[in-house]
Amino acid sequence: MLNGYLIGGIIVWLYALSVTNRAHLFAFYYWVGAIGAFLLTTFACHKYFVWFLASLVSRGAGVIGQLTHSFTAYPFPAALDIQTTFGSITLLVDYECSGIIETLAYLSLLIFFPIYTRRQKVALSIIGVFWIYFINICRLGLIGITVHYLNLRTLFWVHDVIGRIFFYIFTILLYYQVFTHSQLVSNLLGRSKLD
Repeated sequence: MLNGYLIGGIIVWLYALSVTNRAHLFAFYYWVGAIGAFLLTTFACHKYFVWFLASLVSRGAGVIGQLTHSFTAYPFPAALDIQTTFGSITLLVDYECSGIIETLAYLSLLIFFPIYTRRQKVALSIIGVFWIYFINICRLGLIGITVHYLNLRTLFWVHDVIGRIFFYIFTILLYYQVFTHSQLVSNLLGRSKLD
């Protein structure tokens, strides 16, 4: 729901975008736009979009759990029930595990990225969101399988260390391909928009 702080933030953000655009400060326009879009969408979507994305990620990870017979996923509430030789553990898929932060950061950066046309931005938005979703499902599957077949003591390492490294390596590959590689190609070709 929109409250006074969010509406005030949107007004200040739109004014800052207008000022930086009229002053032809394109780098500031990009950063004000991307950071503002990220903060505002995170604040606005926190209550409503997290449960939806967490449910989708839980359902997707549940497919891996069914194929490997290592864990069961529940979409409402978003959770993974992992059976081990010493008992079971239930992992809740919450704000941090849903991938909403990475998804909104990617979309915010892409919307204001000056290299691509609108059509390319729409296509890359869809591809990027599905990529982050797929990698997050693989990360949760990795956690479930490892804890099931090894033991509960591996939960910290596989969730907080290995799982995050896995997720962020593939997220950084997406960022490199979309942002860095395209900028290098654009500079080599001497064009502002990629064909």
